[in-house]
Amino acid sequence: MQSQVSYTLSRCRDTSSGNSLFEGGQVATNPYDLSYDEGPCLIDRTHNLRASVVYLLPFNGNRFADGWQVSTIVSAVSGTPFNPAIGFDQSGLQTAGQRPNIAPSRSLDTVVSGGSVDAACGCVTQFFDPTAFVLPAAGTLGTSVPRNSLRGPGLFTVDFNVSKNVALSSRGTYLQLRFEVFNLFNRVNYGLPNSTIFIATADGGGSYNPTAGQITTALAPRQVQLAIKLVF
Repeated sequence: MQSQVSYTLSRCRDTSSGNSLFEGGQVATNPYDLSYDEGPCLIDRTHNLRASVVYLLPFNGNRFADGWQVSTIVSAVSGTPFNPAIGFDQSGLQTAGQRPNIAPSRSLDTVVSGGSVDAACGCVTQFFDPTAFVLPAAGTLGTSVPRNSLRGPGLFTVDFNVSKNVALSSRGTYLQLRFEVFNLFNRVNYGLPNSTIFIATADGGGSYNPTAGQITTALAPRQVQLAIKLVF
C-alpha cells in the first residue's frame, strides 16, 4: 500500500491578478491610488488538501487473481475569491471592477449564506445577499468593500479506481485494465456566483441586479470511464 497526504495553508495578495498581455490583467480601478485594489489574488486558496491511497490487493495464485489494485484521490479546496462589483461607471473614472459600499448595519463576514437550490432553474439563488450593499454617491468609489473580499463555494471530490495488470512478457510489458469513477459521490461543486450587484437604470441611477448572487455553473458530475493501457 502507498499513501500520500498534502496540505497547503496559503495566502496570496496583489493589486491585479494576471497580466495585460495574455492573462486578462485589469486596469486599476482607481488610477490615482493603486493600493485601492489590494486584495486576495484570483489564485488564492486558503486551504488545499489532497490525499491519495493505492492498495495492491493481496490476491494471488492464478492469472485472474493476480494484479488487482484499488486507488482513490480525495480533494478538498477552499473557494475562489471574487469581487463584488457595480455593473456601470458610478465614479466617472471609466474603469471596471468598481465596488459598492457595505450597508451601515451589515458586515462582510455575514454576507455569504450559501443560498438555496431553485429547482425551476437548477441554479443556486442568493449565494450572497446583494441587499447588504449600497451604491456609493455618484462620482465616488466605494470605500468599505475590498477587492475580491467574498469567496465562492469550496470544492470537495473523491475519485476512485479499480485496475488489473495482466503480464504479457517477462520483460515488464503488461496490459492494464482500468475502471475509473470521477466525483464518486456525485457532489455538486458549484462555480462562482454572478458578482454584479447593481445595474444602471434609465434615470442615470442604479438598481439591484435580479441575478446577483446566482450560480448557474458547476464542475463535472460523476463520470465513469473504462480504459485499457499497454505499458512496455
